[in-house]
Amino acid sequence: MVGIDGSEDILDPSLLVAKDSPPVLICQGTHDGIVDQKIAINFHKTYKKRGNSKSELILLPYAGHASNSYYSGNYNQLFIYYMERFMYQFR
Repeated sequence: MVGIDGSEDILDPSLLVAKDSPPVLICQGTHDGIVDQKIAINFHKTYKKRGNSKSELILLPYAGHASNSYYSGNYNQLFIYYMERFMYQFR
């Protein structure tokens, strides 16, 4: 959508995810005009299929690609809240 070329392989999470992959917190806006939320959902599901439970997915309702352009925005505050708790689990 934004003129980025490349191989479709980058969309295949099975090439990126293994049982010992590091923890990942995926935060995706439901109204993202650049990255389809199906990609985030598929990435999260691949973690689970590979037996890796260190993946969490947050779908932010009505959020776009960048959510907010300033730090104190609602979506940024939600992300920081969940990111801190996610990171605490793996300290």
